[in-house]
Amino acid sequence: MRISVFILVILAACALSGTASGYLISFEAPSWVSAGEPIPVTGTSTFPPGAQGSIIAYRAMPGNLPVSVDYQVFTIQPDGSWEVTFNTDTWMATSYKLEMGKNSNYPLGSSSVTFRYVEVIDRSPGCVVTTPATQYWQGNMAISGVAHSPEGGNILLEVSDNSGRDICGTITVPVAADGSFAFSCSVPGPGTYNVRYSDEKGLLTTDEVTVIPAPAGIPAPTVTPVPPAGATETPAQSTPAPLAALPGAALGAVYLSAWRRKGGKT
Repeated sequence: MRISVFILVILAACALSGTASGYLISFEAPSWVSAGEPIPVTGTSTFPPGAQGSIIAYRAMPGNLPVSVDYQVFTIQPDGSWEVTFNTDTWMATSYKLEMGKNSNYPLGSSSVTFRYVEVIDRSPGCVVTTPATQYWQGNMAISGVAHSPEGGNILLEVSDNSGRDICGTITVPVAADGSFAFSCSVPGPGTYNVRYSDEKGLLTTDEVTVIPAPAGIPAPTVTPVPPAGATETPAQSTPAPLAALPGAALGAVYLSAWRRKGGKT
């Protein structure tokens, strides 16, 4: 009996020794992201500073073999931390497995966390975009749509140019009772702009808008700024139509006065 206990103690010590002798690594990733949003991955490790490792993203659709869609290389910082980001712009909306790549230089201990699952969700049905795809530049760009997101309340808009430069910051636009929303964002000039539509849970969808110069010699159609739902709009002041006839009326009055002075004779 004592021999059996002794053997168990020896085996346990060997197991602990094996775990301790291996390197440890662990990482965190969100359980889900909206399609098009990046997946931030942050981790820690006992690898020496400057050592490199890799993490592979596999598409893990039920009933199908995993398919590698991307991989990222990370470098261990002096404090043992590391991080990478996966871009999901071209990824299908399904499940993905993020898994550490094998590295013979750094065998891992059994306490390491070597994989995580992330769900990429298509939330675009939550927002129908009605923003005109092509607009004449009048100093602004009209943005509109209908939100079907259960979050309701507000839509968050972000506008950037083709270089990724932020144009308007994050704009909070109220959603009307029928789900509609509208806003007018100032833009610096003609060009292609990207619009991100989000709610409190994250990205809903994206859209691309082309702003073109007004045709030379032709009055450009006015892109009327639409206030956020619930705001009051002051109608543009226009010249009443009767005023357009004032010059002709004045000439008529002069003629009539002269005719009366001559006694009605011509």
